[in-house]
Amino acid sequence: NLLIDGNVLNGVLRRDVPHYFYASSAHVYPIKRRTEHTSSPTKEDHAIPARPELSYGWAKLIGEKRIEFAKAQSPSLRASVARIIGAYGPNQDYDLRTGSVIPVLIRRAIEYPDVSPFLVMSTGKETRSYCFVKDIVEGIILSMEKLEQAEMVGPFNLGIERNHSIRDIAHMIVNISGKDIPIKYTPLQPAQVWKQHFDCSLATHILDGWIPKIEMEDGLKLCYQDIASRLTRESKGVASAKIYRADNHLEH
Repeated sequence: NLLIDGNVLNGVLRRDVPHYFYASSAHVYPIKRRTEHTSSPTKEDHAIPARPELSYGWAKLIGEKRIEFAKAQSPSLRASVARIIGAYGPNQDYDLRTGSVIPVLIRRAIEYPDVSPFLVMSTGKETRSYCFVKDIVEGIILSMEKLEQAEMVGPFNLGIERNHSIRDIAHMIVNISGKDIPIKYTPLQPAQVWKQHFDCSLATHILDGWIPKIEMEDGLKLCYQDIASRLTRESKGVASAKIYRADNHLEH
């Protein structure tokens, strides 16, 4: 990630690109702010002193600092830096081993009861902030438009202030499915991240009143339709491949 960010920024500077957007992450914040049950909503200045949970968070924080240093050396550079929080939407990975919680739970609901039980790999009490990708993209575009007047926009939290428990999300997905699905919680290990709760008021202020518009349940319905459609296409593709192989075998 450090190499990728460095190569992109060096390319921007070499080509004298006037406007640059850097997609940072909520993972820049200290892990302590995501494990304490009583801490206040996380604001932008909570990133320092730094202690991200993952190397990914360190890479994003260093990426932000690189832009600060680049601006000092290249005054013509204008940059927007958004710390994206819980973006979700269509086309996400729904593989049961590698996908994130929303697409995986949606897949389990679609395939229930034929493939697997509806398992939630958590206690269900953990809370998360999820923001639909369309709202995230709108915020990014608005921040870039601001660079016509501002030399630097951000870093700012780009997401939604409301959060939901994993249990709430699981129940919403089951309701969308229209099925009578028992939910089984099977935490594999103690949760490191108990909550996500962010202050996004700076984004609303600097982006002229921007706030996410798509409610969680509406976003989940769009994701459900997307994954159902992709699973149908996938199953048809597998069936077509089997027929092709069978025909090809008969010909030989």
